[in-house]
Order: sequence, then C-alpha cells, then structure tokens
Amino acid sequence: MAMSKGVSKATILVVDDTTENIDVLNGILSDTYKIKVALNGEKALKIASSKEPPDLILLDIMMPGIDGYEVCKRLKKSPVTKSIPVIFVTAKGEVDDETKGFELGAVDYITKPVSPPVVLARVKTHLELKNAHTRMEQLLSKTLLGSIKLMTDILALINPQAFSQASRLKKLAHDMAINLELPDVWRYEIAAMLSQIGCVTIPKDILNKVAEGKNLSPREREIYTSHYLVTHDLLTNIPRLETIAEMIVNQSETLGLHVATSDYNEWAPHVLGGQILKLTHDFDKLTSAGITPSDAILNLSNRGGVYPQALMNSLMEIQDIVKDNETESNANIDELQSGMTLAENIVTDDGTIIVGKGNEVTATVLNLLKRYSKHRKIKEPIRVRMLKS
Repeated sequence: MAMSKGVSKATILVVDDTTENIDVLNGILSDTYKIKVALNGEKALKIASSKEPPDLILLDIMMPGIDGYEVCKRLKKSPVTKSIPVIFVTAKGEVDDETKGFELGAVDYITKPVSPPVVLARVKTHLELKNAHTRMEQLLSKTLLGSIKLMTDILALINPQAFSQASRLKKLAHDMAINLELPDVWRYEIAAMLSQIGCVTIPKDILNKVAEGKNLSPREREIYTSHYLVTHDLLTNIPRLETIAEMIVNQSETLGLHVATSDYNEWAPHVLGGQILKLTHDFDKLTSAGITPSDAILNLSNRGGVYPQALMNSLMEIQDIVKDNETESNANIDELQSGMTLAENIVTDDGTIIVGKGNEVTATVLNLLKRYSKHRKIKEPIRVRMLKS
C-alpha cells in the first residue's frame, strides 16, 4: 500500500518480548507504516497513552509480567486508549483463547508463524475501519453541535429570559465540573444549556412569575416542572444526547443520605448531572432574585441535606474564586466583550428583560443584543463584572 506524498504513515505498536518476532513484523510492516516497539506490557501501556499514541497495536499474548490479555483489558478500560484497535499475535489457536480476546475488546487474531500477506491485509483492514469510524464520529459531532446551536438559537429568539438562565446555568455547570475534576465536561455544559428548552411550551405569565421569584400555585408549579419532561422527550430522539436527557429529568430528584454522602465519582453520570443541575438551578434562582451569592449558599445549606455536600463545597469554592478575581464597572452595549459577566439585567426602555443578570457575555449574547437594538432601545450603561487585570 503506497503512501501518497505528504500523507503521514500510520503508526503500529508491536508488543512482544522476543526481538526475533519483532524483527519479523518490522520487516513486513516498516515499508508501509511507522513502527514502535515494546518488549513488555508496562512499556506498551506507556506508549499507548503518550501524546503520540499508535494507530493500531499488534499484541503478543504470552509475555512475562503483564500478559497480553491484561494489557488489552487496561487499554480498553482507559478513555485515552480504548479506541486503539488491538490485534493479538499468538501461537495459540484454541477457540477459547480467541473468544477471551474478543471479549476483552480485541478486533482480530494473527497466528504465528505469521504470513506477510495476512499481516498486511489485517492491519490495512482495521486501520481503514478505524478511519471510517473516526470520520463518522466527526460527522455525528458536527450534526450534534448543529442541533444544539439550532435549539439554543430558537430559545434565544422565543424566550430570551429562559435563554439567559440557560447561559448562566451552563457557566455554573462548567465551573463545577472543572472544580470536581469530572471527565466529559461538555456533557454537563450541554445539559445545563438545553435544560430550559422545554420552557417554550410554558405560558409566559408563569415564566415571568418564576423569573421574578414569585410563588406559584400548585397547578402553576405542575405546569412549570413539566418542561423537564418535555425537554427529556425531545432530546431522547437525538443520538448521543440520551444521557443528557436523563440528567435533565433527574434534576428534580433528591438523593438519599447513603448515596449523597458516597463518592460522587461512583455515581452514574445522569445522577451526578441531575444533582449539579438541581443545585445550580436553585442557586441561580436565588441570585437572580437579588440575593448575594454568599447568602444564597447559606440559604441552600440550611435546607436540610437537599443537596450533596460535595457539590455544595464545590459551589462555595467557585464563588470564592470569582469574588477574589473579579471587579465591576459600567459599559455601553458597544463596549461589551466576550468574557464579561452581567452584574444587572439588560432591559429595554419599557422594562423587558433581554439578558439576565449573571450571564456571561458571549458571541450569542452579543448577536442577540445587536438584533434587539435595531428595533428596541436598550438602557445603558450596564453594570458588568470582569477579571481583574
């Protein structure tokens, strides 16, 4: 398989404890691929998790120390290396051995003594499959991001207040996920951003009462909380958003004491995401009503274990960092910049709230203000917070 000029060679990691076997595979593959070598399982795992991981691994089963099965098991357990195709190279040919390898995540077997045409054909096939999978993942990601942008743009146009709240929740969820050192931070951001999509089905008078911090009647409360279910049902129809849909619908749940005091790293993602949404939503509701962040945290802490303490601690740490690193000033619309945070609502001259207090100024917010300013007068200056220089 000739390589086109300018196209980098795929990298193959050959793992074997005998230099003779390595030399044989190197002789077969080195004209077409870049070869890396590991004489034991420990070295193989280190190379696989490096900044320049291999595209495919040829892995011997029988090695001293960590055998090939254990290496494969660890590779597939790690989010960093789980997508690397593993082909076992072994003298064993029993069905049970092959079954065990496939159960651990290997994609193929090559038996010794190896046949050069077979090795080249298997490697080429699985690299092509991996590349096809990568292209499909990229396409799905673009489609997913496009769907999310479409939904948030619709929310911004139909219900600016709900969009403003979603933007604030996104920032809080992002900061908490980073503070808690959670993997896949994007899931918590998207869950927060999309959590208000169902608000487009809620009557405006109820949304206004919620925004103003007024009490809802039992019937109004039932209508308002239904937007979680609406959002859940909408998102479950979009591939790769199923877990996010579960996060959103689970934000109304209160964990039992046993679960709430356990290690949050052991919780299912939809449970942890739901609790983060629950806490950030209630915190945002209080601060949007004019309560200071410190008083809002005290209020939430006094609710008798409604929120897991680990998440409360994270929220307190985030607010302390914000308080120590931000300063306030006034700015006109044309002076607003991405990264600023609104210290007050942006309103029109008739009092309509366009973007709520606490929102981060983003490109989407700036575009929204640009559209509104063409038809409605916006009160200026606006109080904003920004990082200290």
